[in-house]
Amino acid sequence: MHHDCCEEIILLTGDLLMPKRGWGGPGTLLLNPAGYPHGPYVSQKGTLLLIHCTSPMPTAYTDFPAGPEICAHYLEMTPLVDHTCTDPWHIRPEKAVWEGMTG
Repeated sequence: MHHDCCEEIILLTGDLLMPKRGWGGPGTLLLNPAGYPHGPYVSQKGTLLLIHCTSPMPTAYTDFPAGPEICAHYLEMTPLVDHTCTDPWHIRPEKAVWEGMTG
C-alpha cells in the first residue's frame, strides 16, 4: 500500500490477475487511491506496466487470505490464450477458490 500517494497504472502488454479486482490485459487502466492495499498479483506471461504516481511511493505489502492459492490456481488452470479485454473479479473462477478458503 502507498500511504502518501495515488497511483495510475496502464497495462501495456501481458496479463495480470488481481484478486478481488479481476483480470487485466493490454489497455487496462487501474487507479489506486492512497492507502489501497497491494497484492497479490500474478501473471502467466509477464506484464509491462506504465505507472504514474503523485509523489514518491514507498510500498508496504499486505497479507491477503488465500493469495498464494488463488495465484497458483490461475497459473495452473487458465489457458495461455491472448485476451483482449478485462474480466471483473465477480466472473473469474479464482473468486470461488478465494471464497471457499476464506468464506
